[in-house]
Amino acid sequence: MNQGLQDGSRIREFREHRGLSIGELAARLGIKPQSLSNIEWNNKPVSAAIATRIARELGVTLDDIAPRLVRKVADDLGIDASLLALTPRREPQANGGAAA
Repeated sequence: MNQGLQDGSRIREFREHRGLSIGELAARLGIKPQSLSNIEWNNKPVSAAIATRIARELGVTLDDIAPRLVRKVADDLGIDASLLALTPRREPQANGGAAA
């Protein structure tokens, strides 16, 4: 039974679209490949912290991979979901300027 608030199939789709194996993404996240597999198959709930790291590594928003989690966190905080920072952090450009 899916107890998680993520959509593991979306995580898997974004990961595969970027040509990453489970092992590669898990290593970037600092978790075991089996843990990531369980998240992707909705066998293991994902924390907000790990979901955020997954979104950043995949270059997508948290809302792209875990819209129910976004709504739950917003509800728990008593704020509108649109107020949450949903976009991945941008890395500085090579010329020293910040990315737009």
